[in-house]
Amino acid sequence: MNNFFEELKKYFEVTPQEKVLEDWAKSAEFDKIGPTVEEFLKNTQMYYQIHSEDPQKGCLIENNQYSPKYSSGFFLSK
Repeated sequence: MNNFFEELKKYFEVTPQEKVLEDWAKSAEFDKIGPTVEEFLKNTQMYYQIHSEDPQKGCLIENNQYSPKYSSGFFLSK
């Protein structure tokens, strides 16, 4: 039994380009589902900046609002 990568390689080796394009066109409806790759990468980068072990290392100030450790100071009492 081949793994997914080997099966995919074989598919592209033996399948005519017209058939590949036809199969690809069938998946067009799924292009509108979920975040785009760019949105996913941006959110992933923001997550790692917020949750890094060293918050001073590349953490963007405007992203602190997404961290549960962030406080605007509104509820702080002295």
